[in-house]
Amino acid sequence: MRILNRFGFSMLEAIASVAIIALVFTTAIATITTMRNQTIATENKRLAVDIASSIRDELIRSETYSSLSVWLGSEERTIDDVSCLAISSPVNCDVINNLTTDNITSENIYITFHAPTPNSITYEIITFTITVTYYKTRTISIEGVIYA
Repeated sequence: MRILNRFGFSMLEAIASVAIIALVFTTAIATITTMRNQTIATENKRLAVDIASSIRDELIRSETYSSLSVWLGSEERTIDDVSCLAISSPVNCDVINNLTTDNITSENIYITFHAPTPNSITYEIITFTITVTYYKTRTISIEGVIYA
């Protein structure tokens, strides 16, 4: 005949229940943190696409093929918030600095004007890529073309 413990849980039962509760809480906190980070990244990606699209549209509207082709020569050039002033580019630096938000700063925006190719010279086009880092190391790139 077995005698029941009238004083509550045994030590083994208490340790097992604490371990199970700790596992559940750890999993819940990890899931909530991952969901929060993903939500922030998604919102920042939306903002990054808006910013990159605005910069692309502004460059297409304000820059000319002739001024950019002389500046580019035969090289690929990358512009960021610091080098924009230093390399005396024909691109207005305000296009980078005025479109930033609290989450995406001008330090995270790069505009790369690609080196001319025989086809781009023949058809008088300049291609460029706008790259925006929107969350830790995640980036988006939007391409644009300026015609003669």
